This record gives sequence, structure tokens and C-alpha cells, in this order.
Amino acid sequence: MEQISSMECGRRTPQPEFLKVADELRDYGVLLAVAAEDVEEAKNADG
Repeated sequence: MEQISSMECGRRTPQPEFLKVADELRDYGVLLAVAAEDVEEAKNADG
């Protein structure tokens, strides 16, 4: 649960595999995975 709490608070970036599983469990399609890609791109652009 610490990992999830840390992600919710912004202390930890979720790993792609975690987001894939979360998408599948919640039947979101690829919603979380796509959002994570957007965040990663924004982080890299700020570089």
C-alpha cells in the first residue's frame, strides 16, 4: 500500500507495468498508461 500512497502523493512515479495492470483491473482500456506517457513527455521536455 505504501507504493500506491506514494504515487497518490506524487512522491513516486508509477511504473508502466503497474499502470497496465491497473488499467486492466479497472477496465479503463489504456487510460492510465496514456496519461503516464503524457507525464513522461512533459518531464522530458522540462529537462
